[in-house]
Amino acid sequence: MAPATVSKGWKIHEFTPETATPRKLADALIQDSGCFVRGLIPLQVMDQIEKDVRPYFQNDQPWLDKVAFPDKSRRVQGIVSRSRAWTESLIGNELYQDTANIILSSKIAYWYGDIRVENAHYPKLCSALGFSILPGAEAQGLHRDCTIHHNGLEEITPKQYRPGRDTQFGMFVGGNKGTKENGITRFVPRSHLWDMETKSCEDQAVYAEMEKGDAFFMLGSCYHGGSANNTKDEERLHENQFWSHSKETIASYDKRMQNIIGYRLSTPLLGWVDWRDPKALLVPEEEARAYGIGYIEDERVEYLNMPAETNRPEVTVT
Repeated sequence: MAPATVSKGWKIHEFTPETATPRKLADALIQDSGCFVRGLIPLQVMDQIEKDVRPYFQNDQPWLDKVAFPDKSRRVQGIVSRSRAWTESLIGNELYQDTANIILSSKIAYWYGDIRVENAHYPKLCSALGFSILPGAEAQGLHRDCTIHHNGLEEITPKQYRPGRDTQFGMFVGGNKGTKENGITRFVPRSHLWDMETKSCEDQAVYAEMEKGDAFFMLGSCYHGGSANNTKDEERLHENQFWSHSKETIASYDKRMQNIIGYRLSTPLLGWVDWRDPKALLVPEEEARAYGIGYIEDERVEYLNMPAETNRPEVTVT
């Protein structure tokens, strides 16, 4: 493991782009709920993202219920249509996506008649949001993002963790220097191991302080929340990783990004549009013929012909 940041007795593991691997990040996440990759996103990319999204922050309105998002916070969403730099460099970041594949991918094997089939489901973009936490903003309550999927959990140990427990995996990237004072996200280490009835407390939380371009990776089942901005003049900026985008916008990205955004089948039978791969919507009709009815693009799906009697259990009919 890499050197760690010590906060309230917790050692939060840190990596650099040179030392980080998807497996190392996954191990750190399974152990502690979150970890850092310092300097993951180049500063010039962050500058371009700021230029792309600043007008949307300025035009955003306060959230009505003032519970999920404080009155003095602003948001930008629909990122795929609003910032190519964000989409390709943050959402499409290979380290982020490869780690997500370890944490979130699922596989299933089953029999279809005399054919043994193995299918896999790979992660897709759930949301991409930017937050501006203005001076005077109050803190969010500590919460788990996985509750949007009604993800019921039982208490486990790190050794008992298995891919599929989490339904979400996020990456926070500092748009500027983020501190405890100006509203950086706080999180409760190891809370991803708790059951749903265990309540978090503020004295358990640590602050994921970052410089511009740093990334904080976090499991969706971890308790966390945006903090209060108690400064007089510091704005806190961070970026947190379907159908709100035009077909033309999606078509402008390569197939890898289209898969990540959500234009991808989940085999065997989820995600069809009129029984065709959703990418058929992105191309002219003459090209769409390549995505024929029942076409499956994902080459990692394996069909294994096996004898019908292999491993067949005894069945008694009464």
